[in-house]
Amino acid sequence: MKIESTDRYLVIESTPWVFGLIIVGLMLVMIVIGAEGLMSGNLGQGLGIGLGGTAFLGLFFAMFIRRNQLILDRDAGELIHRRRTVLRYTEVRHALDQVDSAVVETSRNSDGADTHRMSYVLSGGMDLGVHPFTDVYSSGRGARKAADAMNDWLSQLRPAAESRQARVD
Repeated sequence: MKIESTDRYLVIESTPWVFGLIIVGLMLVMIVIGAEGLMSGNLGQGLGIGLGGTAFLGLFFAMFIRRNQLILDRDAGELIHRRRTVLRYTEVRHALDQVDSAVVETSRNSDGADTHRMSYVLSGGMDLGVHPFTDVYSSGRGARKAADAMNDWLSQLRPAAESRQARVD
């Protein structure tokens, strides 16, 4: 997970590079096995593994490898949540004053180990509630680091907004 923080912006990105590279590597293996089958005269192996396996892994890559980006923009007063796959792009915007905090959600995988994801909590507007930054849970401290960075950034934003409000009153 990549985190960039300035006074004006907080950008959190999650790109599954390792998983994506593993799938691309498996696709290359399928192509090599298929080419070997075609060169040895085995049309079934060449087409079945070479094309079929590569197409299956390519479809899997297109559907499930997802880049997530969360931007908190102080100047625009917005939280922007972007998700991109090979096939789809979505962008959701929320008013920054409706963002309450970031939390870490925990789930237990089939091996009994805890996995985590960062979610943000909206305290107002039509989308009130908890919204996951990523659809998947993962091991490691990435979710905790992202939630801490977001909560720290929001805490720096709030005193500035409160002091501006006090001067207006």
